[in-house]
Amino acid sequence: MENHELPGKLALNAEIERLNKIIKTMMNHSTQYHSQESDFCTSYQAVAFGDTLNQTSDERQKFERVIRNLQESEALFRQLFERHNTVMLLIDHDSGTIVDANLAAAQFYGYPLQSLRGMSVNLINAQPESEIDQQRQLAIKGDQNKFFFNHYLANGEIRAVEVHISTVNYNDKSLFFSIIHDITERKQMEDQIRQLAFYDTLTNLPNRRLLNDRLSQAMATSKRSGYYGALLFLDLDNFKSLNDCHGHPAGDLLLNKAARRLESCMREMDTLARFGGDEFVIMLVELNKDKTVSKQQAEIVAEKILATLSRPYLLAISSDEKSVSTIEHCCTASIGVALFIDHESSPDNVMRWADTAMYEAKEAGRNQIRFYNHDS
Repeated sequence: MENHELPGKLALNAEIERLNKIIKTMMNHSTQYHSQESDFCTSYQAVAFGDTLNQTSDERQKFERVIRNLQESEALFRQLFERHNTVMLLIDHDSGTIVDANLAAAQFYGYPLQSLRGMSVNLINAQPESEIDQQRQLAIKGDQNKFFFNHYLANGEIRAVEVHISTVNYNDKSLFFSIIHDITERKQMEDQIRQLAFYDTLTNLPNRRLLNDRLSQAMATSKRSGYYGALLFLDLDNFKSLNDCHGHPAGDLLLNKAARRLESCMREMDTLARFGGDEFVIMLVELNKDKTVSKQQAEIVAEKILATLSRPYLLAISSDEKSVSTIEHCCTASIGVALFIDHESSPDNVMRWADTAMYEAKEAGRNQIRFYNHDS
């Protein structure tokens, strides 16, 4: 799936980058002015006590200008930090203490400003401390400056945040300057887009696109491991008669119930997908290095599926807004199986083999299992 930027994301990144540059520039100027102030103080004291230098009016003006610029730079930083509506934190990365926070941070997290200052950042981090420590080391080294976390609010709610971290010098100490943006809604939208792109809206099973991707990955893994996999292509028998007699709502109920039954026949590592209509595909991975044993294992799963799907279905059908009737429907399945390993064929060919075997099962009288025969 292509990674298209959602509306507002580019503008957010540009604003964060601009703020980072401003803050780092002011911090560097502040450090520079402190250094110059120290030099001038040393010079000034030498004149006062040692009478070894001739202090001129120009020197006094230069000294006063440095002090004034320092004060203006620090004042500008305080205004930007405190008044900006973006959440900002200054964090001691050694102790994890929040050294300073702006008003926007207090409003976002729901704590009084004085409570937020001095609080451990661990109280707002929802991830395990070991995971946070890994991210902290990346930020200290400068290897990464954008992170994604889940943060607790004062009311216990968890929000997804995007955090941009820069290391700055503040009051003679190295701190994390963190710009934080709430991306909860954006993340939910991305999850919805992914759900629509890769999952069937009726059964919430992976769709054809996601199945193709996982099959490609499984075949690449099989090439490395030497273990066989199997693709089971199944079609529900007697499905059309249900739709014709009771309508599509009844068909949708049956598809959902069948999907839940199929899930009970699988291991967690396997994939169940709805291919469209009344067709489902099951991908079994890491069966065995021996082809005969792998075929036996796939057949055991296929027989379990036939037995599970052949049990009668009780479907609650609404004839109008008030009355609901329950019907019993019997529905078996025809299953075609194709084994795969290594790089002996492409994902499209494996899919076609399983589909061919499934039609052979239907022609054999339905409620049957057929394996694809490469010699036929």
